[in-house]
Amino acid sequence: MADTIAGYINRRYSDGRRPAMRDAHAKAHGCVRATFDVDTGLPKELRQGVFVPGKRYQAWIRFSNGGSEVDPDKTKDARGMAIKLTGVEGGKILSEEKDAKTQDFVMINHPFFFVDSPRQYLAMLKAFHKRIISDKTNVLNALGAAYHLGLHNARLALKINRTRIANPLYEQYWSMTPYRLGIGSGRKAIKFFAKPCSSDQPKPPGFFSRPDADYLQQAMAGTLSSGDACFNFYLQTFKDFESTPIEQSTVEWKEDVAPPVLVARITIPAQKFDSSGQMTFCENLSYTPWHALLEHKPLGAVNRARRVVYTAVSKARHGLNGAARSEPTGDERF
Repeated sequence: MADTIAGYINRRYSDGRRPAMRDAHAKAHGCVRATFDVDTGLPKELRQGVFVPGKRYQAWIRFSNGGSEVDPDKTKDARGMAIKLTGVEGGKILSEEKDAKTQDFVMINHPFFFVDSPRQYLAMLKAFHKRIISDKTNVLNALGAAYHLGLHNARLALKINRTRIANPLYEQYWSMTPYRLGIGSGRKAIKFFAKPCSSDQPKPPGFFSRPDADYLQQAMAGTLSSGDACFNFYLQTFKDFESTPIEQSTVEWKEDVAPPVLVARITIPAQKFDSSGQMTFCENLSYTPWHALLEHKPLGAVNRARRVVYTAVSKARHGLNGAARSEPTGDERF
Protein backbone atom coordinates (compact mmCIF):
# COMPACT_ATOMS: atom_id res chain seq x y z
CA MET A 1 0.00 0.00 0.00
CA ALA A 2 2.76 2.40 0.99
CA ASP A 3 4.70 1.71 -2.23
CA THR A 4 1.58 2.14 -4.36
CA ILE A 5 0.61 5.50 -2.84
CA ALA A 6 4.17 6.86 -2.61
CA GLY A 7 4.69 5.84 -6.25
CA TYR A 8 1.54 7.70 -7.23
CA ILE A 9 2.65 10.84 -5.40
CA ASN A 10 6.13 10.76 -6.95
CA ARG A 11 4.65 10.22 -10.42
CA ARG A 12 2.11 13.00 -10.05
CA TYR A 13 4.70 15.52 -8.93
CA SER A 14 7.71 14.42 -10.97
CA ASP A 15 7.21 17.34 -13.38
CA GLY A 16 7.95 19.90 -10.67
CA ARG A 17 4.36 20.62 -9.65
CA ARG A 18 4.42 21.93 -6.09
CA PRO A 19 3.50 21.67 -3.40
CA ALA A 20 3.11 17.91 -3.39
CA MET A 21 -0.24 17.21 -1.77
CA ARG A 22 -1.51 14.42 0.44
CA ASP A 23 -2.76 11.36 -1.44
CA ALA A 24 -6.05 11.74 0.46
CA HIS A 25 -7.62 14.79 2.10
CA ALA A 26 -5.50 16.91 -0.24
CA LYS A 27 -7.58 20.07 -0.01
CA ALA A 28 -7.75 21.91 3.29
CA HIS A 29 -10.89 23.96 3.94
CA GLY A 30 -9.21 25.49 6.96
CA CYS A 31 -6.63 24.76 9.63
CA VAL A 32 -7.50 26.47 12.89
CA ARG A 33 -6.37 26.99 16.45
CA ALA A 34 -8.54 25.39 19.11
CA THR A 35 -8.71 24.28 22.71
CA PHE A 36 -9.64 20.78 23.89
CA ASP A 37 -11.09 20.84 27.42
CA VAL A 38 -11.57 17.49 29.13
CA ASP A 39 -14.82 17.23 31.08
CA THR A 40 -14.41 17.67 34.84
CA GLY A 41 -17.00 15.00 35.59
CA LEU A 42 -15.40 12.28 33.47
CA PRO A 43 -16.24 8.75 34.69
CA LYS A 44 -13.30 7.14 36.49
CA GLU A 45 -12.99 4.26 34.02
CA LEU A 46 -12.42 6.71 31.15
CA ARG A 47 -9.66 8.70 32.87
CA GLN A 48 -6.89 7.36 30.68
CA GLY A 49 -4.23 8.98 28.49
CA VAL A 50 -5.13 12.53 27.53
CA PHE A 51 -8.49 12.28 29.29
CA VAL A 52 -7.54 13.95 32.55
CA PRO A 53 -10.57 15.71 34.12
CA GLY A 54 -10.31 19.48 33.73
CA LYS A 55 -7.20 19.31 31.53
CA ARG A 56 -6.94 21.88 28.71
CA TYR A 57 -4.89 21.27 25.56
CA GLN A 58 -4.06 23.69 22.79
CA ALA A 59 -4.80 22.11 19.41
CA TRP A 60 -4.49 22.50 15.65
CA ILE A 61 -7.48 21.20 13.69
CA ARG A 62 -7.46 20.63 9.93
CA PHE A 63 -10.77 20.38 8.03
CA SER A 64 -10.47 18.89 4.56
CA ASN A 65 -12.00 17.10 1.60
CA GLY A 66 -11.40 13.38 1.18
CA GLY A 67 -9.95 13.16 -2.33
CA SER A 68 -6.43 13.27 -3.73
CA GLU A 69 -7.09 16.37 -5.87
CA VAL A 70 -7.99 19.97 -5.06
CA ASP A 71 -11.49 19.90 -6.53
CA PRO A 72 -14.27 22.50 -6.24
CA ASP A 73 -16.06 22.21 -2.91
CA LYS A 74 -19.36 21.41 -4.60
CA THR A 75 -17.86 18.09 -5.73
CA LYS A 76 -19.35 15.32 -3.60
CA ASP A 77 -16.72 13.83 -1.32
CA ALA A 78 -15.97 12.71 2.21
CA ARG A 79 -14.91 15.44 4.64
CA GLY A 80 -12.26 15.16 7.32
CA MET A 81 -11.56 16.63 10.73
CA ALA A 82 -8.07 15.93 12.11
CA ILE A 83 -7.24 17.11 15.63
CA LYS A 84 -3.69 17.48 16.92
CA LEU A 85 -3.44 18.09 20.65
CA THR A 86 -0.21 19.70 21.85
CA GLY A 87 1.54 19.68 25.20
CA VAL A 88 0.83 15.97 25.65
CA GLU A 89 3.41 14.44 27.97
CA GLY A 90 4.39 10.77 27.89
CA GLY A 91 6.03 8.34 25.49
CA LYS A 92 4.40 7.92 22.08
CA ILE A 93 3.90 4.76 20.03
CA LEU A 94 6.02 5.64 16.98
CA SER A 95 9.66 5.09 17.91
CA GLU A 96 10.95 7.99 15.81
CA GLU A 97 8.50 10.32 17.59
CA LYS A 98 8.48 8.79 21.07
CA ASP A 99 9.32 12.16 22.64
CA ALA A 100 6.81 14.21 20.61
CA LYS A 101 4.28 16.10 22.71
CA THR A 102 1.28 15.64 20.44
CA GLN A 103 -1.73 13.35 20.16
CA ASP A 104 -3.86 13.03 17.01
CA PHE A 105 -7.54 12.14 16.59
CA VAL A 106 -8.40 11.54 12.92
CA MET A 107 -12.04 11.48 11.76
CA ILE A 108 -14.32 11.78 8.73
CA ASN A 109 -18.01 12.65 8.42
CA HIS A 110 -19.14 9.02 8.29
CA PRO A 111 -19.34 6.45 11.10
CA PHE A 112 -17.66 3.52 9.32
CA PHE A 113 -15.09 2.66 6.64
CA PHE A 114 -15.81 0.98 3.30
CA VAL A 115 -13.42 -1.99 3.52
CA ASP A 116 -12.07 -4.37 6.17
CA SER A 117 -9.48 -6.39 4.25
CA PRO A 118 -6.02 -4.88 3.60
CA ARG A 119 -5.62 -7.16 0.57
CA GLN A 120 -8.86 -5.90 -0.91
CA TYR A 121 -7.87 -2.31 -0.16
CA LEU A 122 -4.49 -2.82 -1.87
CA ALA A 123 -6.15 -4.16 -5.02
CA MET A 124 -8.46 -1.14 -5.02
CA LEU A 125 -5.52 1.25 -4.54
CA LYS A 126 -3.54 -0.26 -7.42
CA ALA A 127 -6.51 0.10 -9.74
CA PHE A 128 -7.29 3.62 -8.56
CA HIS A 129 -3.71 4.89 -8.95
CA LYS A 130 -2.83 3.00 -12.12
CA ARG A 131 -1.85 5.21 -15.05
CA ILE A 132 -4.54 4.67 -17.69
CA ILE A 133 -5.12 7.86 -19.68
CA SER A 134 -3.04 10.28 -17.62
CA ASP A 135 -1.33 10.50 -14.24
CA LYS A 136 -4.51 11.98 -12.80
CA THR A 137 -7.14 9.48 -11.72
CA ASN A 138 -10.20 9.34 -13.95
CA VAL A 139 -13.44 7.46 -14.40
CA LEU A 140 -11.66 4.34 -15.66
CA ASN A 141 -9.57 4.24 -12.50
CA ALA A 142 -12.72 4.61 -10.42
CA LEU A 143 -14.41 1.75 -12.25
CA GLY A 144 -11.37 -0.47 -11.79
CA ALA A 145 -11.28 0.32 -8.10
CA ALA A 146 -15.00 -0.45 -7.75
CA TYR A 147 -14.48 -3.83 -9.47
CA HIS A 148 -11.84 -4.86 -6.94
CA LEU A 149 -13.95 -3.68 -4.03
CA GLY A 150 -16.98 -5.73 -5.03
CA LEU A 151 -20.59 -4.57 -5.08
CA HIS A 152 -21.18 -4.26 -1.33
CA ASN A 153 -17.96 -2.41 -0.52
CA ALA A 154 -18.25 -0.22 -3.62
CA ARG A 155 -21.70 0.87 -2.42
CA LEU A 156 -20.24 1.72 0.99
CA ALA A 157 -17.43 3.72 -0.65
CA LEU A 158 -19.95 5.58 -2.78
CA LYS A 159 -22.05 6.40 0.27
CA ILE A 160 -19.04 7.74 2.18
CA ASN A 161 -17.57 9.72 -0.69
CA ARG A 162 -20.77 11.25 -2.08
CA THR A 163 -21.64 13.90 0.47
CA ARG A 164 -22.04 17.64 -0.09
CA ILE A 165 -21.92 19.90 2.96
CA ALA A 166 -22.56 23.56 3.78
CA ASN A 167 -19.95 24.32 6.44
CA PRO A 168 -17.29 22.01 7.99
CA LEU A 169 -17.95 23.58 11.40
CA TYR A 170 -21.48 22.14 11.45
CA GLU A 171 -20.69 18.53 10.48
CA GLN A 172 -20.35 15.49 12.72
CA TYR A 173 -17.15 13.45 12.39
CA TRP A 174 -16.39 9.86 13.48
CA SER A 175 -13.21 7.85 14.05
CA MET A 176 -14.59 5.00 11.86
CA THR A 177 -12.06 2.58 13.38
CA PRO A 178 -11.57 1.50 17.02
CA TYR A 179 -8.83 2.43 19.46
CA ARG A 180 -7.56 1.22 22.80
CA LEU A 181 -8.20 3.25 25.95
CA GLY A 182 -5.77 2.49 28.73
CA ILE A 183 -3.05 -0.08 29.37
CA GLY A 184 -3.20 -3.37 31.25
CA SER A 185 -6.16 -5.24 32.65
CA GLY A 186 -8.45 -2.20 32.77
CA ARG A 187 -8.04 -1.29 29.09
CA LYS A 188 -11.06 -0.90 26.82
CA ALA A 189 -11.77 -0.66 23.10
CA ILE A 190 -13.45 2.58 22.06
CA LYS A 191 -14.53 4.67 19.13
CA PHE A 192 -14.93 8.45 19.25
CA PHE A 193 -16.73 11.22 17.43
CA ALA A 194 -17.01 15.02 17.43
CA LYS A 195 -20.47 16.57 17.19
CA PRO A 196 -21.18 20.29 16.69
CA CYS A 197 -22.53 22.05 19.76
CA SER A 198 -25.17 23.71 17.60
CA SER A 199 -28.06 21.65 16.22
CA ASP A 200 -28.72 24.20 13.47
CA GLN A 201 -27.11 22.49 10.50
CA PRO A 202 -27.14 24.71 7.37
CA LYS A 203 -28.26 23.24 4.07
CA PRO A 204 -25.63 22.45 1.43
CA PRO A 205 -25.87 24.02 -2.03
CA GLY A 206 -28.31 22.36 -4.40
CA PHE A 207 -27.50 20.54 -7.63
CA PHE A 208 -28.21 23.56 -9.84
CA SER A 209 -26.45 26.11 -7.64
CA ARG A 210 -23.05 27.50 -8.60
CA PRO A 211 -21.13 28.26 -5.39
CA ASP A 212 -17.54 29.44 -5.36
CA ALA A 213 -14.96 26.65 -5.73
CA ASP A 214 -13.77 27.37 -2.17
CA TYR A 215 -17.12 28.09 -0.55
CA LEU A 216 -16.40 25.79 2.42
CA GLN A 217 -13.37 27.83 3.43
CA GLN A 218 -15.44 30.97 2.98
CA ALA A 219 -18.21 29.52 5.15
CA MET A 220 -15.71 28.70 7.90
CA ALA A 221 -14.17 32.16 7.64
CA GLY A 222 -17.61 33.77 7.90
CA THR A 223 -18.49 31.79 11.02
CA LEU A 224 -15.17 32.48 12.75
CA SER A 225 -15.15 36.16 11.84
CA SER A 226 -18.14 36.79 14.09
CA GLY A 227 -17.73 34.30 16.93
CA ASP A 228 -16.52 30.94 18.22
CA ALA A 229 -17.43 27.47 17.02
CA CYS A 230 -17.46 24.36 19.16
CA PHE A 231 -17.79 20.58 19.13
CA ASN A 232 -18.54 18.05 21.86
CA PHE A 233 -16.20 15.04 21.85
CA TYR A 234 -17.67 11.65 22.77
CA LEU A 235 -16.39 8.11 23.41
CA GLN A 236 -18.23 4.85 22.78
CA THR A 237 -17.01 1.71 24.53
CA PHE A 238 -16.86 -1.86 23.24
CA LYS A 239 -19.80 -4.14 24.13
CA ASP A 240 -19.33 -7.38 22.16
CA PHE A 241 -17.65 -8.64 18.99
CA GLU A 242 -20.90 -8.79 17.03
CA SER A 243 -22.39 -5.33 17.61
CA THR A 244 -19.11 -3.46 18.25
CA PRO A 245 -16.48 -5.43 16.28
CA ILE A 246 -12.80 -4.53 16.27
CA GLU A 247 -11.71 -5.91 12.90
CA GLN A 248 -14.86 -5.13 10.90
CA SER A 249 -14.42 -1.43 10.16
CA THR A 250 -17.46 -1.52 7.87
CA VAL A 251 -19.78 -2.03 10.86
CA GLU A 252 -21.14 1.03 12.64
CA TRP A 253 -21.17 1.07 16.43
CA LYS A 254 -24.79 2.04 17.03
CA GLU A 255 -25.43 4.54 19.80
CA ASP A 256 -28.21 2.43 21.35
CA VAL A 257 -25.70 -0.42 21.76
CA ALA A 258 -22.66 1.66 22.72
CA PRO A 259 -24.07 4.86 24.26
CA PRO A 260 -21.76 7.87 23.77
CA VAL A 261 -20.20 9.53 26.81
CA LEU A 262 -19.21 13.19 26.65
CA VAL A 263 -15.49 13.48 27.48
CA ALA A 264 -14.37 16.87 26.15
CA ARG A 265 -15.39 20.14 24.56
CA ILE A 266 -13.56 21.57 21.56
CA THR A 267 -13.65 25.36 21.20
CA ILE A 268 -12.49 27.05 18.01
CA PRO A 269 -12.18 30.74 18.89
CA ALA A 270 -13.00 33.51 16.45
CA GLN A 271 -9.94 33.92 14.24
CA LYS A 272 -8.54 34.61 10.80
CA PHE A 273 -6.88 31.48 9.48
CA ASP A 274 -6.09 32.08 5.80
CA SER A 275 -2.72 33.85 5.98
CA SER A 276 -0.06 32.34 3.71
CA GLY A 277 2.17 31.59 6.70
CA GLN A 278 -0.50 29.67 8.56
CA MET A 279 -1.63 27.79 5.48
CA THR A 280 1.96 26.69 4.71
CA PHE A 281 2.49 25.69 8.33
CA CYS A 282 -0.67 23.60 8.31
CA GLU A 283 0.15 21.87 5.03
CA ASN A 284 3.46 20.77 6.53
CA LEU A 285 1.72 19.08 9.46
CA SER A 286 1.21 15.33 9.41
CA TYR A 287 -1.82 13.70 10.99
CA THR A 288 -1.98 9.98 11.69
CA PRO A 289 -3.82 7.77 14.20
CA TRP A 290 -0.37 6.63 15.32
CA HIS A 291 0.68 10.03 16.67
CA ALA A 292 -0.54 8.68 19.99
CA LEU A 293 0.13 7.73 23.58
CA LEU A 294 0.26 4.01 24.35
CA GLU A 295 -3.11 4.46 26.07
CA HIS A 296 -4.67 5.37 22.72
CA LYS A 297 -3.22 2.65 20.48
CA PRO A 298 -5.18 2.21 17.20
CA LEU A 299 -6.82 -1.20 16.82
CA GLY A 300 -7.82 -3.37 13.86
CA ALA A 301 -6.37 -4.29 10.46
CA VAL A 302 -7.23 -0.97 8.81
CA ASN A 303 -5.38 0.94 11.51
CA ARG A 304 -2.40 -1.43 11.36
CA ALA A 305 -2.10 -0.68 7.66
CA ARG A 306 -2.40 3.06 8.33
CA ARG A 307 0.68 2.92 10.56
CA VAL A 308 2.92 2.04 7.61
CA VAL A 309 1.06 3.94 4.91
CA TYR A 310 0.65 7.29 6.65
CA THR A 311 4.34 7.42 7.62
CA ALA A 312 5.54 6.54 4.10
CA VAL A 313 3.23 9.08 2.47
CA SER A 314 4.25 11.83 4.88
CA LYS A 315 7.93 11.19 4.19
CA ALA A 316 7.39 11.19 0.41
CA ARG A 317 5.37 14.42 0.48
CA HIS A 318 7.74 16.28 2.79
CA GLY A 319 10.74 15.11 0.76
CA LEU A 320 9.28 16.46 -2.47
CA ASN A 321 8.44 19.76 -0.80
CA GLY A 322 11.80 20.11 0.93
CA ALA A 323 9.97 20.54 4.23
CA ALA A 324 11.06 19.19 7.60
CA ARG A 325 8.75 16.80 9.42
CA SER A 326 8.09 18.19 12.89
CA GLU A 327 5.33 18.47 15.46
CA PRO A 328 3.85 21.81 16.63
CA THR A 329 3.94 23.22 20.14
CA GLY A 330 0.54 24.91 20.13
CA ASP A 331 2.13 28.31 20.65
CA GLU A 332 2.42 29.14 16.94
CA ARG A 333 0.84 32.40 15.78
CA PHE A 334 0.68 33.88 12.30
